[in-house]
Amino acid sequence: MKKLCALILLGGIVWPCASRAVDFKQAKFTQIVNNVEVISSDNTRHPAGVNDIFKMPDVLRTGPASRAELIASDNTITRVGANTIFSFDPASRTIDLQQGSLLFHSPHGKGGGTIHTGSATASVLGTTVIVLTTPNGGFKVLVLEGEAEIRFLNGLRITLTPGQMTFVLPGGGTSPIVVFRLDDETKGSLLVNGFNNPLPSWLKIDTEITRQLLLLLNNKLQD
Repeated sequence: MKKLCALILLGGIVWPCASRAVDFKQAKFTQIVNNVEVISSDNTRHPAGVNDIFKMPDVLRTGPASRAELIASDNTITRVGANTIFSFDPASRTIDLQQGSLLFHSPHGKGGGTIHTGSATASVLGTTVIVLTTPNGGFKVLVLEGEAEIRFLNGLRITLTPGQMTFVLPGGGTSPIVVFRLDDETKGSLLVNGFNNPLPSWLKIDTEITRQLLLLLNNKLQD
């Protein structure tokens, strides 16, 4: 399958696929819910525990109704949803999301990270996004706060603002930008509300929810 490279760019800063992203060699588990296991390079498996260090090239797998939160040394937060498989790629310092979903929050000015799926690579910086793989090998990205730009290899760029999402299709195909209800998405999302500690960016997300609701109320945005 031909791979598509997409970059999510924040604040007008371009991060190519081989950029110097934040070093994801390890992160600490801060919360574990239900069945979360770590698969080591020798294929041995063991349950993940709070304060355990998840490091390359280990693979993380979550079961049904399970999730985990990891925090890197620069306070980048990765929240992993149910039925997800991902790992840190030591060569390109990316998160390899084989299946499932994750929420990615990188503090502004603290570097960024690169998310790789079956058909695309997405670099994020200074924002809060949710990334979900699709059965056909693509992915979709939803912006909760901040501004994101997806840049494709063919030069096409799509800018996403809070409350907008798009699909990246296998083989380089794109889809239109879709508006989603931030209040509905965040209210029902365990990646947002399913952990003990609130996201550091929650006040920004809440501000965007209020802004969107006012636009709907004033008929400036279609529900």
